Amino acid sequence: MKIAKPFVDHVAESLNKSAVARAIIGLADSLDLNVVAEGIEHEEQRDSLVDLGCRLGQGFHFARPMDAERASAFLASAKTDSAVPLG
Repeated sequence: MKIAKPFVDHVAESLNKSAVARAIIGLADSLDLNVVAEGIEHEEQRDSLVDLGCRLGQGFHFARPMDAERASAFLASAKTDSAVPLG
């Protein structure tokens, strides 16, 4: 299950603004599904998502767009999974 970027954007600002992310994580947990947060751009977002129980994420915080040569080198040195463990 994926947490869309609009729900990640303000997750670190307040309990109220993290409500949808919390609900998605809770639903995924109850269905025994993995949850991935997309569009993580800042460490504070990553930290808040980890605190909420989200363990996978993707976004500019981890890697910026890159050309094919750099992407090949990046993938060769990393896991082939497109989601990054958060915690």
